[in-house]
Amino acid sequence: MVNLRSALRRWWPERGGAGHDAPHRRREVPRPGLVRVRGVSMEPTLHDGDLLLVLWGARPRVGGLVVCELPRDDDGVARPLSVKRLTGTDPADATRWWVERDNPTVGVDSWLVGSLEATALRAAVLTRLPKLTRLPMRPGGGSR
Repeated sequence: MVNLRSALRRWWPERGGAGHDAPHRRREVPRPGLVRVRGVSMEPTLHDGDLLLVLWGARPRVGGLVVCELPRDDDGVARPLSVKRLTGTDPADATRWWVERDNPTVGVDSWLVGSLEATALRAAVLTRLPKLTRLPMRPGGGSR
């Protein structure tokens, strides 16, 4: 079972709000959300259909999974948001981030499109939620 309080504390230690170092600036408060995995680029870690608990606007953690916006393809078509592993900053530019897929044979990552701006990292993945199965209904639609 996932301890949501400790997971949130790990990704959001200051509990949001304006920081003491910059009271004039307002920080966007990270907010939880759900993301459904589509595709196999993160196998064996994640599978098509997995449901993830994410924290939109959280700071990225190297080695962790992030929801990111990849650059447009060669035809100028926007790619959907993607889940990738954050492997570190770009050695040539410490303000940019390098993301990779876990499945080296499928998908798009920084090896193909280069490093990403910090604004392209949209959410930190907190955990994969367990698959729920439907319980059979009793005849008559009621439960006892």
